[in-house]
Amino acid sequence: MSYASWHWRMFNILARLFGLLACVGGLVGLVSVFIEFGAHQFPASASWLGLALILFVLAMGIAFLLVRPYRPDLEQGAIGGPQSSSVNWWTGEPKARATMASNNRWRGP
Repeated sequence: MSYASWHWRMFNILARLFGLLACVGGLVGLVSVFIEFGAHQFPASASWLGLALILFVLAMGIAFLLVRPYRPDLEQGAIGGPQSSSVNWWTGEPKARATMASNNRWRGP
């Protein structure tokens, strides 16, 4: 594995981990806001700013999880490059395809 391949593989793994942690942080923040709101201890001055920050973190986490892996070393993650849906979600590496020999046919029960 070359350095470029390793670098882009780690980049995609870390981006996915950041997305997962941002989603967890956003959900924990939303739960804490709803708990404070239910207990009527929600300060009016910081309410909208805190809620906006929590929703921003949650939206960024979802965006990092939904974006397709970026792998310019494989020429499939670049803008305008060929689209491939058969790549690993974590790393962006192509999935291994099972090949069947021409004489290996299903013969039925």
